[in-house]
Amino acid sequence: MPLTIFWGFLFISGIFSLLKRKKYARWLLAIALVWMALISTRPLTGFLVSRLENRYPPLLSVDTASLEKPVRIMVLGSGFSDDSRLSPNSRLSVMAMGRVAEGIRMHRLVPESTIVFSGYKGKLSVSQAEVSADAAVSLGVGRSSTATLTTTRTTLDEAETFFSTFGPGGTLILVTDAIHMPRAMKLFKASSLDPIASPTNYIIKRNSVKRPELPLPGAGHIRNMENAVHEYAGHLWYSLGGR
Repeated sequence: MPLTIFWGFLFISGIFSLLKRKKYARWLLAIALVWMALISTRPLTGFLVSRLENRYPPLLSVDTASLEKPVRIMVLGSGFSDDSRLSPNSRLSVMAMGRVAEGIRMHRLVPESTIVFSGYKGKLSVSQAEVSADAAVSLGVGRSSTATLTTTRTTLDEAETFFSTFGPGGTLILVTDAIHMPRAMKLFKASSLDPIASPTNYIIKRNSVKRPELPLPGAGHIRNMENAVHEYAGHLWYSLGGR
């Protein structure tokens, strides 16, 4: 967590200050301030996020004739609530709803496809996969065109469970956040699958009209840095054999 690193530097600087080690305290304070400037402004965060998001382009159209049947659209899980007062789409996080919307869009492009939703329930009363499927049905998708994988906790779980459930045959279209897509594709390919990437929830978006942007600190940049660090750390973790 980049913000935790900042507070760590600040805390240790305070300890050195109390111990009358002023030189070390000043150095750590300076490092903390430089770190905060880096994680809370656009240049570094934008670079790190763009490197991930630009790996796979948006899937704007599909040549359905070239797709091997059956076609399955795998929508990865990403945050939800089991609050029964709310409609299914309102129970999903903004990120999860963006993924569901992209899955529905792909289903409209490939009408005979099945949308596969994933995500376990933990200690809640219903799984994310079920809430996502309910949201899709409430938005016009036929129930028979959905499937759920309700035991998956991680991206690796999702890849392995998909393979064990459906096998390698047919066509797999993978839907997840653009920043998460490189790691997801790596894990699905490592699980003997060959998905077509359909990234969504882009953080970095370009407008046709260029507007000058001052390099001012903002909480949004810190959140983007957290997302980027999470993905790079995930790549490293799996490379070291972690699950």
